Amino acid sequence: MVQEQIKQEPSEGSLQQWEAQWQKFLKSVESPCSGWQILQVPRETTPWDDSKAFLVSFEQVAEACQWPKEEWVARLLPALSGEAEQAFTRLEAQEREDYGKVKAAILQSDAISRENQRQHFRHFCYQEAEGPRWAYSRLQECCHRWLKIERHSKEQIMELLILEQFLAILPLEIQSWVSKSTPETCSQAVALAEDYLLKHKKVETQGKQVAFSEEAASFCEEGGTISDTEQWRPYIETKQEDDRCADLLGATKQFVVLLQQNDMAAFLEYLVYK
Repeated sequence: MVQEQIKQEPSEGSLQQWEAQWQKFLKSVESPCSGWQILQVPRETTPWDDSKAFLVSFEQVAEACQWPKEEWVARLLPALSGEAEQAFTRLEAQEREDYGKVKAAILQSDAISRENQRQHFRHFCYQEAEGPRWAYSRLQECCHRWLKIERHSKEQIMELLILEQFLAILPLEIQSWVSKSTPETCSQAVALAEDYLLKHKKVETQGKQVAFSEEAASFCEEGGTISDTEQWRPYIETKQEDDRCADLLGATKQFVVLLQQNDMAAFLEYLVYK
């Protein structure tokens, strides 16, 4: 009996409750003093302090209420404030009707804001006129805005600190590549760094193959032979490494035959088409 109730669609009464709860929340956004029991946070904080979590909650409400996807932006609009609202206004008129683009803009703005807060904390300079107590207070404020300790667990804060240090130790070209995607976790940053290395290695390998083909062609035009196996060993090894999925034994035999026959044309054709 319980399983049958779980499989049923939400009743009209439950949908009305979700609607009423959402409207109550919107009123609490407009009048912080009234409060919403589910959001028991300090007065200086807002739901948009954690945009990702807020949007997840909004989507859960939207799905529970069975709102059509094309209405989601209109439903969300009254709750927008601060940087989230600014991100929305920066969009083109047509983009403002697409919830996916609105969400992406808000999350991107949130990531930029978080990065700005991190830089404020790291680059803060001591001012003698203000004194040590003021400097400490300012550092504490910047750190709170960056790490948002009232919302993040110790594990999440540690993740942010490790992510920052990981990005800092990367070579500049990899750091730039990874930072463009604004990773939120260390695992995301590691995956992006590995992706860069794979693409870079692929481009480098292709460049070596082109250089080898040009050098081999020039060598052939000058009347040279390929009987000297050692001279061509680096290129052969590069080719073999790039074709790991091929039958290495058969490829090796084919190379040996071509080298013994001094057939440069067949040798180049094999490298190009295999």
